[in-house]
Amino acid sequence: MSPTRTCITVIALALLPAAATAQAQDIRIGYNADQSASGVAELGTAGRWGFEAAIEDINKAGGILGRKVVGIIRDDLGAPPKSIQNMTELLDSENVAAVVGPANSGNALAWLHLPQQKKIPVVVPIATATDITTRYAKTPQNYLFRISMVDREQIALLVAYAVKASK
Repeated sequence: MSPTRTCITVIALALLPAAATAQAQDIRIGYNADQSASGVAELGTAGRWGFEAAIEDINKAGGILGRKVVGIIRDDLGAPPKSIQNMTELLDSENVAAVVGPANSGNALAWLHLPQQKKIPVVVPIATATDITTRYAKTPQNYLFRISMVDREQIALLVAYAVKASK
């Protein structure tokens, strides 16, 4: 299963209790990532394709407890102010039940507090800054999840490879 499909599946499972008690309405999940402006735009676009494919698969299988899943997509242009604006819109105006994204660690770090305060789950499939998931790790309820490798692990692997390759 691809990381993005795993991400949507995790969100779907997290939403099951709410879905069971809610009225039969669409479940809205946001996607907020750079898809056009920076060096990570290709990753953000690929993530969006996976996000859309996962939603299509879930809906073909009958949705979540019979409810259709709808993706609400935003391009944050690789800019923290735009990413914060998108996240605020997704949480407050679009009333999403969960969010996937971003592609850029700086953008995630700029708005982490928003979904955490509103108790909205976020799955970060691309951004790698270690602090994304450690900032709220010791709180009783942490709503931030990651499926990408963190920076410190990538560095350790690269150093180990460099040492081995230089012998």
